[in-house]
Amino acid sequence: MRKIRPATVIIAGYLLIILTGTFFLLLPFSRNGNLSFIDALFTATSAVCVTGLIVKDTQNFFTPFGKGVMLFLIQIGGLGYITFVFLISGFLGKKMPYFLKLTARETFERLSLANVWGFFKRVAMVSLFFELIGFLYLLVILLINKYPVLSALGHSVFHTISSFCNAGFSSFSENAARFVNNPFFYIPLSLLFILGGLGFPVIDNLYRKVFKKEERKLTHHSKVVIKTTIFLIIIGWIFVFLMEYRGSLSNFSLKDKILISFFHAVTPRTAGFNLINISLFHPATLLFVVFLMIVGGSPGGTAGGIKTTVFAYFGSWVRSVFKGEEEVVLRERFIPKDELLRAFSIILFYLSFALISLFFLLITEHSIYIKRGFLSVLFEIFSALGTVGLSTGSSKALNVSLAHDFSLYGKIVLIMLMLAGRAGMLTLHSAFIKKKKLPYRYPDAECYLA
Repeated sequence: MRKIRPATVIIAGYLLIILTGTFFLLLPFSRNGNLSFIDALFTATSAVCVTGLIVKDTQNFFTPFGKGVMLFLIQIGGLGYITFVFLISGFLGKKMPYFLKLTARETFERLSLANVWGFFKRVAMVSLFFELIGFLYLLVILLINKYPVLSALGHSVFHTISSFCNAGFSSFSENAARFVNNPFFYIPLSLLFILGGLGFPVIDNLYRKVFKKEERKLTHHSKVVIKTTIFLIIIGWIFVFLMEYRGSLSNFSLKDKILISFFHAVTPRTAGFNLINISLFHPATLLFVVFLMIVGGSPGGTAGGIKTTVFAYFGSWVRSVFKGEEEVVLRERFIPKDELLRAFSIILFYLSFALISLFFLLITEHSIYIKRGFLSVLFEIFSALGTVGLSTGSSKALNVSLAHDFSLYGKIVLIMLMLAGRAGMLTLHSAFIKKKKLPYRYPDAECYLA
């Protein structure tokens, strides 16, 4: 067991859950039509990796049992199956092996091994609290809008879990678009996926400071995450509002333009819900949304992307370069060079993974590239890798993602992207590449760089 790396266990665990979910989705009473193995695998992967890209209309194709399977996969994927392993073991009074504690720290970096059970218990309690509040609120809203009780119950629980877990799956065929004129429905959704995207270390820090009074102030990590999140929301909000004011938002009132812009500035990081057809966006807006999908949410949460902390580190480095400073400073703290190297490695792996995938998809999905253009394919790639779920939509079927039009090989590429995005770049690196030092030393290189 010692020879198996924690990162390998994490990826193997996700694969096992995805295959199990695929089996249940293939059962006849999970669906209302024919479902190929690759489409079942794609749907299960999208659910476990809390992505939201769909190749089947969730509302009409899957039965209540099938939707329940998807919701279970979303909840496991959102909180992380390691969380459930520790919770079940804790309730049963079992002591977890040290190796599994190391595996947990692979998921939640800097996690104290002294009280792993306590941390995961707080994660479960806080998550359940937010999901319960969200469920009760949405239930009231749907009942007020004359939905039958059973229908309101189903839609409420589905959207609450999907929102908090940043999954982007909707039990409505048109996603959240039917509520585009009802901010009382979609604004609470946005608040749920903002909370889920903050990351459980930040939520835990806020909980221990505000409610338990166990900590006097927020950690440096929490301050960086919160301020970076606010910054990204504001610039995204302004950009979408200005670019789409006379475009996709032209038929809405000023109030609706402001609120819809806010929603679509938040959802790329990385919730995947949409109020209006993404394909109607200006190409510049789509490219900016790709940037937001790349950044994503925060470490240790339900969101994907390179993470807000990596973006903050990179921004601080750029600022230091332009100022001519030798040291990189972020909020009155020096960033160690090895941490900067880790941040750059994440960005490098992330973009390399995306570009290699783009290369293969331009070969396998050449017809889609000719018909829909380069940007639509690129958008689908970063939506999968960022575990977002936004899409410019299929040309062959209603209410499904562009992934529906992809070939078998194209869907396999997207499946790999979603899994890589959920596991994380450093986890993939740790699983497949072992660090080693050369037993010899060469002279330093001397090359002109400019």
